[in-house]
Amino acid sequence: MWGENNWGRPLERMTILKRINTALFILILALAATAVLPTLQALADEPVATVNGVVIGKEVYWELLERKFGGYAIQELVERELIRQKAEELSAEVNEEEFAELMELIVMQLGGVQGLQQFCSRT
Repeated sequence: MWGENNWGRPLERMTILKRINTALFILILALAATAVLPTLQALADEPVATVNGVVIGKEVYWELLERKFGGYAIQELVERELIRQKAEELSAEVNEEEFAELMELIVMQLGGVQGLQQFCSRT
């Protein structure tokens, strides 16, 4: 049987087995994804509030949060990472509570978040 199609050589047989294994792996992943997708969709549609019988879903909630406040969140994450990297570079330890108190004091002294942003843009 193997000799008739020139599949008798070990290298060709391994190539065919790899292709079969790859196809089976992709099939298993596809089946797993279709099994999990309805569960994930149900979680996304989970209500966060109900207003006079109208449900506000989690997906709409997250979209609004991302659209309205996504930029601020990204800025906050970038600032935290920059601080963490600089602290690591300087071998400094940062106490989160003390840092938050100090940052709040600085922001207040500069007249709020806008004052901090103006100060940072000047330096």
